[in-house]
Amino acid sequence: MEQGCFEDPTLDGTDFNYYAHVSKFVTIRMALFRKDRHIRTIATIDISTAFLQSHRYKPHEPRRYVKFKDPVLKEWRYYYLLGPIYGQRSAPIRWEDTIAGWLVNDMKFERGENEPCVYYNSMRDILIIIYVDDLLMDGAMKNIEWFITELRGRFECKNPEFLTLDNMIDYVGMNITLDSARISIDMTEYATKIVGRMEARFGELRYATVPINKAITDPSPISKEDETFFRSILGAIGWLVNTIRIDLAYAFSRIAQHMAKPSQGALDALQYLGRYIAGTTNLTLSAPIKSDSNTWTFYTDSDWVGNREDQNKCRSQLGFLAMLNDAPVIWKSTTMIRQHPHADMNIMPPALSVGEGETYAATAGIMEFMSISYINDEMHLEDFPKPMVINMDSTVAESFMKNSCLKTKMKHIDVRQTWVRTIRDASIAVPRHIKSEDNLADIFTKILLKIAFTRIRDKLMWSTINH
Repeated sequence: MEQGCFEDPTLDGTDFNYYAHVSKFVTIRMALFRKDRHIRTIATIDISTAFLQSHRYKPHEPRRYVKFKDPVLKEWRYYYLLGPIYGQRSAPIRWEDTIAGWLVNDMKFERGENEPCVYYNSMRDILIIIYVDDLLMDGAMKNIEWFITELRGRFECKNPEFLTLDNMIDYVGMNITLDSARISIDMTEYATKIVGRMEARFGELRYATVPINKAITDPSPISKEDETFFRSILGAIGWLVNTIRIDLAYAFSRIAQHMAKPSQGALDALQYLGRYIAGTTNLTLSAPIKSDSNTWTFYTDSDWVGNREDQNKCRSQLGFLAMLNDAPVIWKSTTMIRQHPHADMNIMPPALSVGEGETYAATAGIMEFMSISYINDEMHLEDFPKPMVINMDSTVAESFMKNSCLKTKMKHIDVRQTWVRTIRDASIAVPRHIKSEDNLADIFTKILLKIAFTRIRDKLMWSTINH
């Protein structure tokens, strides 16, 4: 028998939906890189022992118990819980219901539907973003101070942290800094820890200038110990990719395709990626603080059957990128996979043409861009463009979006074309052709040489050393 909480899984009620929301990183980045940052304050606050401050169980609710072994009597005992505790499966959603109810009902905040961790008070123009028990506040200083006072009157909290020229703040592991011209996010400490773990395994890492330099072809098996190390380090790098390290996205995507069965080639690629991280721990995402309006730019791209590794069966890669005030806020690099319509066939064919690949990339990007437009409205950031101008270097995809009469003999392509044309006709998105060298999404779709990679990366990221 094991110690822990006991809950009957057959119990009904919302309390036994164990899923609790956390804020998306795109939401956090949008809040930080918004316009008027020089006249708005950013602050964070951590609610102490949040789960223990949730609503207590009511008499009519099913009973919950905690079980542990008495150290003296050496007997297992059950104790009736008055409220949620840490380690209990339903505790996170119980806490979410508690804080959400207080914000909406008592403090008159509007809660986002597309981003349930966003709360906005129109009377005081204050935005709250919640990541479990960590709150990010954005607004005028007086309004943030008002909210902190109200919050502390309801919950026990730690001391708030304010972002100033002299004070960096930490939010969910991201270091946020401010100077007279820019606001920046870095993960230097976290990246350095990853490098330290890799050097303990591989020895000192010589710096590499690109994150990946060749295909992963060596199929030789590795030890179980190395497999565990591979998955652990790659998972840690995935957190970097999700937070700020946009330059690692493509390499991570390629290496992660070997997660189920790591090979020597995949381990070598991981080591090479570590060499690149070791030399670039100082990279940040950064935006100017004196923007009078929110300026958005969008990019999509694909690489047709550029990945010819045996296990990937010549699959294509798609990527997309959205930037707010010249700072990346959402990005994606992923293998293009389409499920075969026949249930008995275990093959998943790639994009079968350049046009199909580019159409897949355009539709995937536009769908994601539309989702952040909804979040933009819920955050009351304003200035989201309509239509969105989608920058792409494919004349084929551009023609598919522009020409209503252009059809193929393949339904799966025509369905996507019809959808993007509907989006076009509704003035939601329109294509714009750009040169291949100007497409910043190119960094997500293929292995680039040092010159091309560095040129794009330096447009996306900020170096604390060089600047």
